Amino acid sequence: MNIEKANLLFFKIVDEMVDEHDSVNLGKMMSSPALRYKSRIFAFYYNNEMIFRLGKEFNLETFRLREYSILNPFKNKAPMYD
Repeated sequence: MNIEKANLLFFKIVDEMVDEHDSVNLGKMMSSPALRYKSRIFAFYYNNEMIFRLGKEFNLETFRLREYSILNPFKNKAPMYD
């Protein structure tokens, strides 16, 4: 998917989530646009990808997720495992 389509798709998802759920609004995560539930970021658009914060206790096998990657945007910090 090209960059422009990915960006448009992310903001379409944001618009739908904000319209449908009172506690969801637009926020920022690492200077990138994000979806926030109450005060917690649960998804954001970073490096032309939609990133989800699922929590450390999330079990990938339960949802049969086979393809994923751990976000590691920092040179001198550990990856973001949640």
